Amino acid sequence: TFDGGETAACVLTGSPITDGTSPGRGGGLPGNGSHAPIRNCIITGNKAQMHGGGVYYFYGPISQCTIFDNEAAGGGGLSTCEGDLTDCVIRDNVAHRHGGGIENHQNGIISRCVIVGNSTGETGTGAGVYNAGHLESCIIAGNRAGVGGGVFRSGDINNCTIVGNVETPPEGVYGGGLFWCETAITSSIIYGNWPNQFGKCSEPTYS
Repeated sequence: TFDGGETAACVLTGSPITDGTSPGRGGGLPGNGSHAPIRNCIITGNKAQMHGGGVYYFYGPISQCTIFDNEAAGGGGLSTCEGDLTDCVIRDNVAHRHGGGIENHQNGIISRCVIVGNSTGETGTGAGVYNAGHLESCIIAGNRAGVGGGVFRSGDINNCTIVGNVETPPEGVYGGGLFWCETAITSSIIYGNWPNQFGKCSEPTYS
């Protein structure tokens, strides 16, 4: 557990974070607003009753981590982490409500990440990413939610591949790939999502 006072000089690297539980937030790594960087960690098998099954409330950057098989009500993999998220694999996490993979990552850039196989409950939203800032050069594929199978609400999306994401009944009419993404969508592949590619989004700019 971090106390929130850590600076960028305090680095967590190469550590397995497994089988943690929390009755509230941060089953694996509760950050308490820490600015410590997290690098090259495996974060798996953690559970939180509320938010952030794997990681919760970090301001420091997170890079080269594998975050999988975590569970929470919101943000199965990560929740409320505001630093840049780079070169990570975020897969097979579960949220009962919002953000199977990532929830509430509004200020940092999510770049070069693979976000696959995450899910929410049948009326949940944003199985891959829920409420994020800029998405850059990511693969978002095979995620499943009630609304916004791949991404529900984000900032600019550039050079991303968003394929094979699914909205599940009884919702299933809003945006299998993207929903409520009203900023720029450029140089991206959006294909093979069900039942449609996007809803309530800006028209993509193709290049």
